[in-house]
Amino acid sequence: GVLTYFLDYNLLLLTALKRSIIYGVFNICRPLFMLSLSLIFFNYLDYNIYAIILGQLLGISIVLFISYFFLLDQFKLYFSASYVKTSILYSYPLLPRSIIGQIYSSFDKVMLTFYAGFSGVGLYSLSAKYSEVIKLIMASLDKVWHPYFLENATLGDKTSKQKIIDKFEAISFLIIFLGLIISFFGQEAIIMLSTKEFHNASYYIPIYMFFYIFSVIGMMGYMQITFAKKMKYFLFGSIGSIATNIFLNILLIPIYGVMGACISTALAALVGAILNAYNGQKVYRLPINFIKLFLLIGLAMIFSVIPFVISISNDQISILLIISKLFLLLIFLLISILLGLTTSKNILGYFDGILSFVRK
Repeated sequence: GVLTYFLDYNLLLLTALKRSIIYGVFNICRPLFMLSLSLIFFNYLDYNIYAIILGQLLGISIVLFISYFFLLDQFKLYFSASYVKTSILYSYPLLPRSIIGQIYSSFDKVMLTFYAGFSGVGLYSLSAKYSEVIKLIMASLDKVWHPYFLENATLGDKTSKQKIIDKFEAISFLIIFLGLIISFFGQEAIIMLSTKEFHNASYYIPIYMFFYIFSVIGMMGYMQITFAKKMKYFLFGSIGSIATNIFLNILLIPIYGVMGACISTALAALVGAILNAYNGQKVYRLPINFIKLFLLIGLAMIFSVIPFVISISNDQISILLIISKLFLLLIFLLISILLGLTTSKNILGYFDGILSFVRK
């Protein structure tokens, strides 16, 4: 855990220095080293759990050690009492948020163990793991979004603020649309990657995906609070989120089991995101069109019903169904353009970006 934080700090420095290729290489090498070494130790240590621990420890150590060679010019011996004070004041409100986050991530699983058994926990965990694909995409977009926001917010003029809004709307639509794609093809992925007893996990993916889609509402607020250095406001979102999560888990899991846990997680994210958005506007106001954003999320919710219904009524991979889903995604794009939720220019820009990435 400690070594991971050191490596994350180094990766953050690489982001600030705009060394994107090196950053990408380290992000790819980290899981590869950890997995490879864990497998090697797994064979030599008679399939002992310590093999995984040693593999992860050694893998992260190697990547961390190499990363310092690319950052030697960024380190020097220096001490400043005022910097220490500023760092403490800036970071201490985040500590309760981290503790709350740990409770948030484990309470639902504990409840499911009692009411749905280990099979229920397995289905819930699988749907959560699959949905985390969008989390990786969001983390990658953050590397672009955070510097862009801070750069333009520092300028502070009307044009710069409008640039922030335009970029936020483009990224929000991209995240929501990609989340919809991942939900649509969750059933096919689960069938191909798991055994039959876990196929039911596809029921829960469209619901759990909104844990990430709802977080888009507070994405701007997160940066507004960070820029204003009012970190204490994060506590409101965290407390609201965990309180909602605990209340809804107690209320819904005994009745609906895994589905109740997914609904609780998604709605808790919605509450936290709304509070972060509200507090973000409070500390650094921007002309955000929240009606447009909620309309986009509402449209995504309507279309998310489709993969949910399909996964219940069908348990096989069908070419016809895949084509139908692609057609429905196209309809979603067209409706979004007609309602002014995005523009054809933005959509063409997304495809150009994908094609450029493929060519590289």
